[in-house]
Amino acid sequence: MRPSPQGDDDGATLVELLVAMSILTTVLVVMLSAVVGLGRMTVKTQNLTDATGDVRTVYLRLDRDVRYADAISVPGEVAGDWFVEMTSPERATSGTRCTQWRLHRAGSSLQVRTWVRGAAVPTTWTTVAGSLATDPARPPFTRAAAGSTPPQGAQVPLARQQLGVHLLAQRGTGEPAGRAVVDTAFTARNSSAGSPGNADTTTAVADLCGSTATIRSTS
Repeated sequence: MRPSPQGDDDGATLVELLVAMSILTTVLVVMLSAVVGLGRMTVKTQNLTDATGDVRTVYLRLDRDVRYADAISVPGEVAGDWFVEMTSPERATSGTRCTQWRLHRAGSSLQVRTWVRGAAVPTTWTTVAGSLATDPARPPFTRAAAGSTPPQGAQVPLARQQLGVHLLAQRGTGEPAGRAVVDTAFTARNSSAGSPGNADTTTAVADLCGSTATIRSTS
């Protein structure tokens, strides 16, 4: 058996090793970048889905409450929290049911509570959605009185009261954050120009459900 020619079993040179390592490093960097980008996109998509879900929940609950209201108060701000109240008929007692909404600054959450007018005000709130914020340029709640000119600029006065809602929902922080906005007006179909508080223009005279100082508390 003849021996192998000189040099046939030589290993790779240092230059070849460096070239191979450079190529492998480049491939790994590209793969890791793709994985990181995919993960960030997944997080952003989930955050956007969650924020959109918050907006949908807020819309559906407000639409239900405002739809059957017969009066809406002038929204007001107390200690950084925004409040708005509305009333509707209480069928079980033939009285009046009060519904109060609060955008709670400390918890960045939209909360609601209800009670029968004349009864003790409940001290517990139900959180409808969290991770909410306000637009510095616009208040979260506005009320258009029946008989007033619509905010959209139409010439025909409003026949019923409207509650304008402008809220920002955000899930996550930084680049992968997901954001959604609810910006709409709900019509109180049972309201009219004769509704209690319809002529009110400031929160100082808004008194649909009791003492303003008591109702609009941070408890």
